[in-house]
Parts: sequence; C-alpha cells; structure tokens
Amino acid sequence: MTLASRNHRRFAITTGDLDGIGLEVTYKALLKIRIPKRTQMFVFEASVAPKFLRPLRRQLIKKFRATTLTLGSTSDFKIPDSKAALVFVECSSTPPEWVVLAAKLCLDRKFAGMITGPLSKTLIVEQGMTSIGHTEILRRVARSGPLNMGFLGRHFHVVLATGHVALHKLSRALTAKALQTALQHANKLRALLPPVQRQRPLALVGLNPHAGENGLIGDDEQRLYRPVLAWAKRKKIRVIGPLVPDAAFLKQNWSKYSIFVCPYHDQGLIPFKMVHGADFGAHMTLGLPFVRTSVDHGTAKDLFSLNRANPNSMIEALNWALRVAK
Repeated sequence: MTLASRNHRRFAITTGDLDGIGLEVTYKALLKIRIPKRTQMFVFEASVAPKFLRPLRRQLIKKFRATTLTLGSTSDFKIPDSKAALVFVECSSTPPEWVVLAAKLCLDRKFAGMITGPLSKTLIVEQGMTSIGHTEILRRVARSGPLNMGFLGRHFHVVLATGHVALHKLSRALTAKALQTALQHANKLRALLPPVQRQRPLALVGLNPHAGENGLIGDDEQRLYRPVLAWAKRKKIRVIGPLVPDAAFLKQNWSKYSIFVCPYHDQGLIPFKMVHGADFGAHMTLGLPFVRTSVDHGTAKDLFSLNRANPNSMIEALNWALRVAK
C-alpha cells in the first residue's frame, strides 16, 4: 500500500532515549499542535509510559481519541485499521531500532515522514550500531547519497557542509564536492521558505579566521571556495561568500541571506543555538528521499521526570514535517 492509494498521511515520531526528555516534549508538543484531517501520528515509545507523563497521555487520548498498538519487535509492525489521529506504538525494542523501522516505513512509502526526539550517541553504540547519530543511521538505511544537516530558526537558518567530524579530520572531509552538495541542498531548502526569505541569496561562511585574509591565514578560501563559487554561478545558485566567520552571524546579516552554509558543525550550531536555544529551532535532514525533521537539542537527562522540558523545538519539528510533506 502506497501513499498514493491511501486516504491518510502518516508520520512516525521516535521519542529517543527512555531516560531523556524526548517523550515529554513529544506529548507536550502534540497537545499544542493541530493534526490536519486525514493525518495520523504514530508515537514510538516504551511499553510503559513514565508515571509523571500519564496525565499528559490521558489528555492526548481525550483530544485525539488516540489508540494503542503493542509492538513485540520491529518486524511485527502493521498499520492498524484505525482512523485515530494519534496512535501510541508501545515497543519492546530499543530507541535506535525505532529509528531504523521508521526510516524503512518511509522508504516503503507507508509513512510520509518521520520526526525524531533526541537520541544519545552512547545508546546507539551500546546497541551495536556503528553509526554515531541519526544522520548516519538514516544514510545507511536509505542508502542515499551525501546528507546534510539543516537547522531552521525564527531568525536565520543554517546548513552544515560536514557532519559529526573531528576537527583534525576536517581538512579531509571538507572537499569541493562536500561544499557543492551542501549548496545544492541549501538551495532546495530555500525553495521551501517563505517568499521573502526565498528571494535572498545563500551565504557561504569561510573556514579560516578573517576568511583567510587573502591567503595570509590559510588558503582554503582561495584554493577550495573560489572554484566552488564559480561552479555555483554556472548552476545559477545565488550565493555570496566567503563571509568572515566571526562576523557572519551579526544581527544585521540575518535579513540579508536565506541560509548560512557553514563548513563544519560547531561553526554553524554555536550561533544557531545561542540565538534560538530550545525555543524556536528545528533540524531537517537534507538529501533523504523522505521527510525527516527533529528537535535541535539533546536528551537533557538531568531534566528527566521533572516535567520542566520545553516542547517548542518539537512543535517546530512537527510543523515543519507537516508543511514539507505537502
């Protein structure tokens, strides 16, 4: 059964580490959003919800007339004959396995997309997986080409040219091909933005201090960036750069560019999270053959069971998934 032959769009929500805030922010976010008609959300969670979340669960059942599907193993999953907008999928399998299952369901076009809660890399490794994050798991399952991490905020957006790469390995990972792919994915993401933002150019942020200062502080901007910018011009991708990294994210630049394309992880995420925190940011994986969005924060295990987790990032992730899957 494919999406084209069904009356419902379905989304998987994987809630991450059992002792993290993923399930809490999922419950709270679902209480605050509107699930469109003929849309179903499947929440993958442990077999028994934590006691402190049961009042929220009862509210969700009342709001959406939610049903429950008990799953012994990932191979047992079958879409239930239910029109409920919300389905709790109680799993005896592990959170990393939920991610693999959700991705396979998306590949089979049984789901329109997936939204992920925070999953610790330690847990992934403990389950015997060689992948070190959601992006790496999804790349393996989807057998896709290169993927890029995109971050969507209220004030500005970021795309990373490289992922979870140690700094001493960055020189090998940051190639012309990596920059070109990031610009291509950012350009596609730009098409999904509101019209005003869509008209702005991409901003390619330099790698070295002062963007290399004309080769005085590294030659990457001349050796690597210059031919990539020439390639982008031939491809009619509107991009300006390289921007000086320590000035790129000044407030006056937020309205000049559609998306900041950064060469490595912390260069883009430190300013993004400093500005957006856990309030208005969401993550989107670019390059997959299906929609995947996520919160832009970690498991926050120190907040587990305190009922103080902020659900705004999950709200953003849910709304972006619904918007993009159209």
